[in-house]
Amino acid sequence: MVGETAGWGRSNGSYVHHGNVKAVWVRELRRHSRRMLSGVFDHPVFTGHPRRKPIIDCNLLDFESHAGLLARLDRLPEHRSARGIRHSVSSIIAVAIVATMSGAKSYRGIGEAAADLPQEVLGRLGCKFHPVRRCYIAPSENTLRTTLQKVDADALDTVVGAWIADQDLTARVATASNHNDDNVDLVGVAVDGKWLRGTGRSGDTQVKLFAGLLHHSGGVIAQTQVPEGTTENAAFGPLLDQIGDLDGKVVTSDAAHTNADNARAVVDDHHGHYLFALKGNQPTVESTVKALPGGSFSP
Repeated sequence: MVGETAGWGRSNGSYVHHGNVKAVWVRELRRHSRRMLSGVFDHPVFTGHPRRKPIIDCNLLDFESHAGLLARLDRLPEHRSARGIRHSVSSIIAVAIVATMSGAKSYRGIGEAAADLPQEVLGRLGCKFHPVRRCYIAPSENTLRTTLQKVDADALDTVVGAWIADQDLTARVATASNHNDDNVDLVGVAVDGKWLRGTGRSGDTQVKLFAGLLHHSGGVIAQTQVPEGTTENAAFGPLLDQIGDLDGKVVTSDAAHTNADNARAVVDDHHGHYLFALKGNQPTVESTVKALPGGSFSP
C-alpha cells in the first residue's frame, strides 16, 4: 500500500468531496522495479534517447568506495598546469565512462550525455560544486575532449581494466553466496586480437589491439597494441603483465597462441591456468600430446 485517497471524485466535469477514502495498492510487474525506479543512474529500461542506447545499469557499479572507480582514477598523473583547472582528471574521466556506458559514441555524444546528468550523479562522480550557482557543474564537451586526448591511455587502460575485473569478481562471489555455494569457479579470461576501426589508417599501418576479456561478462580488463610487423604472440606477454596475477583465473585462446612460451608465461610468471586450442597445423605438438598416457587430460 502506498497511501490513501483524500475522498474526492469526479462528477459532471468537476471534483466533489464524497468522503469515501480508498487505499491505493501497487504491484510490481517487473523484478527489482523499486530498485530501478529509485536508482541514482537511469536504468536502461527507462532511457529512450534516439542516439544513445545504454549498455549497462550504472547503479550496479562501484564508484565511491576506497576501491571504486574514482579512487582508482585519482592515481592517474595530472598532465595539466595548475592554472585554470576547474575539474579533476578523475571526475572528467568518470563522467566520460558513465556517458559511454549510457550509449555515447563520440565526443559530442559524451558532452551531451554529461550535460544531461542530474545533480546527484554529478556529485557522486566528483564534479565541481559551483559556490555561486549552488550546483554541481558538468565538464564541457571541449574539456572532456582535450582531457581524453591527452590522458595516458596505457595507464587509463590499466586502471579501468582492474576496476572492471574487480566488479565482475565481486558479482560472481555475491552470486555464489546467494546460492550458499562455498566454491567459486575459475574466472575465464579469453585473449584475442582485433583490428581497430576508425583510426584513419589502412594496410600495414592499421592498428591491431590484443585484449583480454572476461567470459562471464564480456568486459575487457586489459589490452595492448600489437607491434607493427609482428604477430599477436608478441603482445601475449605484455598483455599478461597488464592483467597481473592470474591466480584463480584460466586463460583461453585459439590455436595461434598455443606454444610453450605462452604456457610458461601463464603458469610460471602469473600463477594461472590455461586452456589452449590445438590444431593439425602443429604436427609435432599434436603428436606429442597424442603420445601422452591416458588420463593426462580430462575428456
